[in-house]
Parts: sequence; structure tokens; C-alpha cells
Amino acid sequence: MAEENIDNIVKKRSSQVLLLKAYCSRFYGYEVWDFANENINALCIAWHQALQLVQNLAHNCHRSILDLLSDGFSVFDLLCKRSLMFVRSCLFSDNSLVKFVSHSAVFCDRMRSTIGRNVQLCCERFNL
Repeated sequence: MAEENIDNIVKKRSSQVLLLKAYCSRFYGYEVWDFANENINALCIAWHQALQLVQNLAHNCHRSILDLLSDGFSVFDLLCKRSLMFVRSCLFSDNSLVKFVSHSAVFCDRMRSTIGRNVQLCCERFNL
């Protein structure tokens, strides 16, 4: 009987996390966000607070535990992954203008362009 209750609680919480991800993790326009901006940290904090609320966890629960509960990725890691995939698609685009501009942003104007800074920051974060 107790096992059934635990299973129901786990299923309910995992479905709540799925709903949270479905409705709150689109992050439209993230490709041009500056990841060094302090508001990115505020977004990560808000995301962790929402996970704590959905999972009914203590407020002092460590971030790494929350990241494990959400597929092992922090929100910042997810943004970095999506951003790097976007940049890769631009660098290998069939459109010569898109390819030129993205190549210039990443390799020539790295720290002067948002996309270049983001690539640099993500590469440093993941030791690439």
C-alpha cells in the first residue's frame, strides 16, 4: 500500500516537472541573449525555485540535485547547448550571407559580438 502511494507521488511530481518544462522552457530569442548578463543568473535562480516548488523540496536544496531531477542539465547548460547548436547551424548554413556573418561573429569579432561571447563562454564552461 505504501509503495503504491510513493509511486503515485513520484508520477505526479514527474508529470508536474514535464508540464513546467513544456510551458516554461521555450526561451524565445535566446540566440541573441548575452549569457554574461546578470539577468541570465536571475532566470536560473527562478527556474530552480520553480523546480523546488514543483518537486516540493526544501529551499536549501542544492542546485546539482535540482539539475539531476531535471534531466541532469541546468538551465544555463541547456541555453548553452541550444546556442551552440544554433551557431553550428549558422556556420554550416547553405546561405552564404548567414555563413559569412556567423563566421565573422564567432571567429573575428568574438568578444565584440553577443554570439561570439556566448560561444567563448560556453566553450570555457564545457572545456571545449
